[in-house]
Parts: sequence; structure tokens; C-alpha cells
Amino acid sequence: MNTNTAHLDLAEFDDLVGRGEIDTVICAAPDPYGRLVGKRLTVQAFRSLGLNGEGINASSFVFAVDLEMN
Repeated sequence: MNTNTAHLDLAEFDDLVGRGEIDTVICAAPDPYGRLVGKRLTVQAFRSLGLNGEGINASSFVFAVDLEMN
């Protein structure tokens, strides 16, 4: 088992999902102001897009504008 609680390997992730402890995955990154922006995905969507698919898309708009949307 991974002793670093900040990271999960795939086996640990599968175990937690199987026990019902994870039902949503948050895929996020900080914008230039430090706010997390991203998506909430069901486990099924995360597996389909993130692990087995073409990846998870994010809008570049939130990284290109300031707080006043300029």
C-alpha cells in the first residue's frame, strides 16, 4: 500500500471504488489566481475518458483571462 496519502495507484483506486469510498473524481488545475478549475466526473466517466479514452478536456479560456474577464 502507498504510504503517501496524497497519491493513489490504480490498485488502491480500484479498492476504494469497490468499497464505495470513491464515487466522484475531481480533475482540476489552478488558474493564474490559484483557484481550482476543472470537472467532476463519475468513476465510470473517469475510467472511460481518463484511463481508457482520449483524455479529459479542459477549456483554455479560464487560463487566458483575468478576474475581470479581460
